[in-house]
Amino acid sequence: MQKQHGASHVDTGRCLLTGTRGSGWVLNVVEWLPRLEDSLTSRLTTLIILTGNIMKTGTASLTNSFKKSNLELVAAIKDTFRNSLTHDTASFHHDADTGLLEVPDIRHKSNIPPEDRKELDITAKLFFLPSPSANTLPVSYIDQSLAHLKALLDVDTVDTFVVSFGDVAFDEDDEEDEREGKIKTEDMLRVWKDLESRHRRGVFSKLGVSEFSRARLNTFLSNVDIVPKVNQINLRDCCVMPHELIQYSREKDIELLTHSDSIDILPTETLETLINEYKLSPIAAITPRWVLKYSVIIASRGVVADKGYIVSADAENSVLRT
Repeated sequence: MQKQHGASHVDTGRCLLTGTRGSGWVLNVVEWLPRLEDSLTSRLTTLIILTGNIMKTGTASLTNSFKKSNLELVAAIKDTFRNSLTHDTASFHHDADTGLLEVPDIRHKSNIPPEDRKELDITAKLFFLPSPSANTLPVSYIDQSLAHLKALLDVDTVDTFVVSFGDVAFDEDDEEDEREGKIKTEDMLRVWKDLESRHRRGVFSKLGVSEFSRARLNTFLSNVDIVPKVNQINLRDCCVMPHELIQYSREKDIELLTHSDSIDILPTETLETLINEYKLSPIAAITPRWVLKYSVIIASRGVVADKGYIVSADAENSVLRT
C-alpha cells in the first residue's frame, strides 16, 4: 500500500499505524480489494478499531442506562465499520504479512497542535478485558494502547491514566473483596509497576484505578510506590459510597469518582456479531483483548472536545472473507 508523502509509520509489537503525522491516516480501500479478489481470503491475526471523535459523529451518550453502558462503544464501532469499510471514502489498512487490520474513522481530525496541549486535559482508561487465559493482564497492552493513542492525538503525555483490571468489580463487603483481591494482586502489581515507571518519566501526571473497595485499596497501596490519585466506582454497583471508603480515600488523598462503564465493556459475542454484520468473517473465533477509552477536555471550560475508543482483538489462524 502506498503512503502519502510525509507519512509516518509506527511499529510497536503488533501495532502498526500508517498515516500522516498530525493528520491521521490516508488509506485507499481500492488498493486492498483486488488482492482479496485474487486470493479469495486474506489472513487476519489482529484487529484494531479506532472510532475517532464520537462527539462529532453523533454516537456519544446514546444511552443513560447504567445496565447498558457499553451501548456507546457498540454504536461507535458500528458507525466506524459503516464509514471505514463500506463507503466510497473507506479507510483501513491491512498488512498481509502480519495479518493486522486497522479500521480507523478519519472523518474528523483528532491531532492536537503543540500550542494547544497545555489548555487541554487528556484522560485515558484502559480496560483489560475478561479472558479465560491464565494471564489476563499483559503489560504489553499498555504499550499497544498508548502507541495508538499518541499517534492519534499527536501527543507524548496523558494527564490521567486509569486502569480497569479485568473482571474486578466493586464489592462493599470488605472481607470478601479482600479474598478476591489476593488472587489477582500479583498481576495487578506487575501492571502498576509499569505504569509507575511511565509516571516517573512524565508520561502520566496522575494514575487511577477502577472498582477498588477499601480492602482492595489497602492491600494494593501497601505494595506500590505511587498511590493512585483516582478511584472510579460504578453507581450501578454502589448507589451510596460506603463511609469507610470515603474516609480511607480522604486519608490517602484519593479522589472518588463515579462512572457507568461496563466491566466487560466489549464481550466476545458482541464483537463477533458486529464483524459478521460487516462481512469480516474470521474462521476462528475473534477475541477482544483491550479497550482504551479516551477524552480530551478544554480545561478552562470543562467542555469535552474529543472522545473516542480504541479496540484491539486477536484472531488466530483466521481469514477475511469477501
